Amino acid sequence: MSTAPPYAEKLRHVTPDAARAARILCDARHLEALRQFGAIDAVEITPTVTANTAFNEAGRIVLAHLEGTLDIELDLARYPALQIVAASAGDRARHALRSTLANALLAPLVQRFQAADLGRWRVASVERAPAGVASGERFDVALLHDGVMHRLSLSASGATLDVLHKRLAALPSRLATQAYASASTLKVAGSIALGARNVPLAALQSLRPGDVVLRAFGPSVAQALNSSAAFTARAMWGATATGMRRIHARVVIDGTQVTVEEKPFMNEEPLQAEWPDTLPGNDETLHETPAAASGEASETGSHSTLQHDDEDAPLDIGLLDLPVQFEIDSVALPLAQLAALRPGYVIELAAPVLDTPVRLVSHGQTVGYGEIVCVGEHLGVRITRMAYAGDSDR
Repeated sequence: MSTAPPYAEKLRHVTPDAARAARILCDARHLEALRQFGAIDAVEITPTVTANTAFNEAGRIVLAHLEGTLDIELDLARYPALQIVAASAGDRARHALRSTLANALLAPLVQRFQAADLGRWRVASVERAPAGVASGERFDVALLHDGVMHRLSLSASGATLDVLHKRLAALPSRLATQAYASASTLKVAGSIALGARNVPLAALQSLRPGDVVLRAFGPSVAQALNSSAAFTARAMWGATATGMRRIHARVVIDGTQVTVEEKPFMNEEPLQAEWPDTLPGNDETLHETPAAASGEASETGSHSTLQHDDEDAPLDIGLLDLPVQFEIDSVALPLAQLAALRPGYVIELAAPVLDTPVRLVSHGQTVGYGEIVCVGEHLGVRITRMAYAGDSDR
């Protein structure tokens, strides 16, 4: 029969209070929130491994709360002022003046506790701790404040742990709330897509100030703009870079009022206008006119014999169609308002749509700027500036 002691006797004994304190005090989320609320440069809390902490002149600060006490052991040799007011064991009752001075000296510490929302504490005593005496489970604390490193040892149990657990557990959510509150006033730019069409690359590159792009809007939008009626469009708030999430919403524009029609949603898709099939008032397709169609028909026979040769010809990149979207800037909204967007929410534009500058956007990049004009019975966008043009063309 083996007489070797069981493994349990060789392991370090940890009390339930010590295990609970470790979960509370050593939680990285609590420490980060404590660091920010307490205006501490850095803080680290670890369970004490050795029985005796290497303090040249051990001292103890006892902080009192309505629910219990918290013992903070430290090296009095590093704090001459506390060294003077520290009472020897057993003589605290005869030195009321020491307690008054201790509360005055440690007022910043108590204020840090309150700033970190750890409750109201007061200094019960500052005393010299006999060497080699450990009061229950302790935790080593290293914190950096104003460039000075402080090394302490904490001890708490029972009701005090309940207080610390409740207070520390609330810090991360409070920190998140404050972070959101500080960022809630940040404004996020928005855009509204009025229309879209394909434009050959060569034609897009040839655009200069004064040129007019027709068939920029769908029938419903064009008719509404001509008659000052309400129309639906798509709006977006957020960054335009690829991979960024944005808030999208279908809106109704009536004059300068933009009303959210459907519940907004968030995804990584860019803003996309509705592509019309026909022009307002006739049956012309978006990509061709009657003249172009008749010209194409008359030239079909003459070019049929060259079709085989054209198949072997190199591709002309200038003939490639690029999707161009016509957008206006919406009102930049604070994050708090964006979070509150619901159907029926009304946003006021700075000016009517017809008086608002238009941006030409292709694949998320702004390639030009213009203004809405009327050419005969049709609406178009007159170019005011192209992003790629030289200084003489701007």
